[in-house]
Amino acid sequence: MRKVMPELLPGPQESLKAQISTLANRFFLANLLLSLAVFTAIFGAYTYLADMLERSGGIAPAELVDLAQSPCPAVQGQ
Repeated sequence: MRKVMPELLPGPQESLKAQISTLANRFFLANLLLSLAVFTAIFGAYTYLADMLERSGGIAPAELVDLAQSPCPAVQGQ
C-alpha cells in the first residue's frame, strides 16, 4: 500500500470539547439519523424477504445465504 498511496501528514489535534461539539451540529445529526433509518430499512426488508422466500418459495435458509453471497444468482447453478 505504501508504494501506491501518498504519505499524509497528521492534521492538528482537536480538543475533546471540539469533538463533542460535533454532536450539536444539526447536519451531522440529520446524517446520523438518516444512516440509522436506511440501515434499519435494509435490514427489515431483507428479514421480510427472507421469511417470504422461505415460506412461499420453498427456499431453505442455507440457500438464501448462498444467494446473498453469490455475485450473480442467475449463474449460480451453472
